[in-house]
Amino acid sequence: MSGVLVLDNVTKRFGDVTAVDGLSFAVTQGSVFGFLGGNGAGKTTSLRMALDIIRPSSGRIEVLGGPPGRERAGEIGFLPEERGLYRLMSVLDTVVYFARLKGMGAGAARKSALALLGRLGLGDRASTPVGKLSKGLAQKVQLAAALVNAPRLLLLDEPFAVLDPVNQVALE
Repeated sequence: MSGVLVLDNVTKRFGDVTAVDGLSFAVTQGSVFGFLGGNGAGKTTSLRMALDIIRPSSGRIEVLGGPPGRERAGEIGFLPEERGLYRLMSVLDTVVYFARLKGMGAGAARKSALALLGRLGLGDRASTPVGKLSKGLAQKVQLAAALVNAPRLLLLDEPFAVLDPVNQVALE
């Protein structure tokens, strides 16, 4: 198997609980890939393994041609299920901060952040503290943070969970 993301017979156990059991798939460059399952099926665990947040119990994972690791962070965008935003930071500063964590220079980070905020309908909220936003608007900020570095691989965990129907359609 080859692709930008490969899981080959991956299993993850937490003690006596098997969260992921023999999962295999390959995502090719330029494609859109989704996987579905009920609550507790291992979807978030699989994404966390691909991001090297946790390690598999067995099997092989390949991300952008190599093993998962921090050295590929600048090429990956990730929207986690749970929001991890600093409530007191402004919307713009938040997106710029995540861009800088991914290795972008200050000027490029600000330019990309402003463009994304405009595209996502958040341009007028750039100076608003994140904590003053609705859950749906905060989710859009988190999406901007995932996209700001123009990633080669974008991983989305429950991206539409708190968005209203109008914004769900707008982001499709």
